[in-house]
Amino acid sequence: MRAAHSFTLSVEVARAIVGEATNRGLRTDDVLAGCGLTAALLADVDARVPAQVLLRLWEDVPRMLGDDCFGLHLGERATGVLSFAGRIFAASATMGDGCRRLLSLQRLFNDVHRVEPVEGRGTFGLRVRTRHSPLPVPAHAIDFAFAWLVASARRATGRPLSPVTVRFEHGRRGDVAEYRRVLGPVEFDAACNEMTFAASVLDWPFAAHDPALLEILESHARLLFARLPEAPTFRARVRDAIVPLLPGGATIDRVARAMHVGRRSAQRYLQAEGTTFAAVLDEVRHRRAEAALAEQGVSIGALASALGFADQSAFHKAFVRWTGTTPGAFRRAARAACSRPLLTPPTTPAKTRSKTGVNRTLSGGITAVAMHARRSGG
Repeated sequence: MRAAHSFTLSVEVARAIVGEATNRGLRTDDVLAGCGLTAALLADVDARVPAQVLLRLWEDVPRMLGDDCFGLHLGERATGVLSFAGRIFAASATMGDGCRRLLSLQRLFNDVHRVEPVEGRGTFGLRVRTRHSPLPVPAHAIDFAFAWLVASARRATGRPLSPVTVRFEHGRRGDVAEYRRVLGPVEFDAACNEMTFAASVLDWPFAAHDPALLEILESHARLLFARLPEAPTFRARVRDAIVPLLPGGATIDRVARAMHVGRRSAQRYLQAEGTTFAAVLDEVRHRRAEAALAEQGVSIGALASALGFADQSAFHKAFVRWTGTTPGAFRRAARAACSRPLLTPPTTPAKTRSKTGVNRTLSGGITAVAMHARRSGG
């Protein structure tokens, strides 16, 4: 099962980048070696790729090709790029129908950044905010997404579709004339990434509309959705980032830096999930302290240091606050508990006992350790 912090994207994006790199003269092995992607994973059309791998590809391939407009050039090819999304889009009835289907399936392609529909006076469009994203978004990736949608819509309608507005959060880059050629007039350093079209475009019919194909593709999409892990929370990512930083002091600045987000953004994301950095740090320290004391193999002083406390006294106070007992009393109770069976003999055959029942018994045993420690004192 995927770790909570490991955001993923569809392998189709990686396949598109690597394919373009190969077509333009780079060796596939060189491209894969640079980002840690394997040929086996690339060959699995339904696979998910860690977001960090995609970040490396978006950074490395344009640099290796010397193409400052790589995302635009990849997106405008349309044919063969993002084949699954492309087929669903092209088989839709109209531009509006195609955009609606893509929005409903977006987590299959990217479970990091949310694309929102926007409506204006006589316009409709798509918006994605990435400036304060939990993960950085390369400018090439946004360029690609916008260029791909425009090129795909032109191909599907057979008409010279042009956006009304195109805005990018990233600054001016590459040859601005290329942006105008592919997308029309563009605005850089905007508050968000946004592309809008005239509302009348929603009703433009698609030449290859195919209800039967859509039924097959969306049935497959449902299978892919069923395989997706639960959407990761920012709190879980913070917990994972805290652990290796504990010995040297897991401050919010150090953790945010390790996660590639700003301090304020980290605080805002945690607040949105109803918690704070201090609460998450406390939770991590509490869990690791109890586990370490139960295992008996480390001194209390060493444990205090490993958890990032200034001294043993600070750890002692924190542990009493968490559990109502001292570290020493908790350890003695754990030793006493280990000297007698925590689990009562099953009254039914082992094969019929539920895993939940065993887990509850184990949890009861840990709870008993803490209760015994409080009764016996520190």
